[in-house]
Amino acid sequence: MNLKDLRFTVYGCPVGAVRTTQKAKWNENFLRYSQYKGTVVRAFLDAGGCWSSQDNHKPIAYDNAVKPVVSIKCYFANGKHPDCNDVFETVTDALFANDANVVGSMDYDYDQENPRTLVQIHYATAPRIPKKTRPPRERAARS
Repeated sequence: MNLKDLRFTVYGCPVGAVRTTQKAKWNENFLRYSQYKGTVVRAFLDAGGCWSSQDNHKPIAYDNAVKPVVSIKCYFANGKHPDCNDVFETVTDALFANDANVVGSMDYDYDQENPRTLVQIHYATAPRIPKKTRPPRERAARS
């Protein structure tokens, strides 16, 4: 697996994840969220990221020996903005085939002239934790 650490910038107002149902997939918020995910993927590929996933929609796949660490810094245009946690979820959902084990940090600031999201991806080696083994329990003799 050829995963490399990467930094890139997603230009435009950061967009938070949208909770959806089948009916909600056609509203304006969901369409804006979907477009932003596409912008994240394009910025990733433009920065030299490579498609390592078999999934046609999400570029990054990794195995259990790797722990992706994603750091983001959002620059919002004004005080009305999505939660940084939701922006983090949007970025990881756009990039990772399985984002359940992705960890990271987030920060924010304001830049009215140039709203954007800075993304840094680092791949750490996940430690192997041995499973606990218990000695077999002795059964009490039945009388």
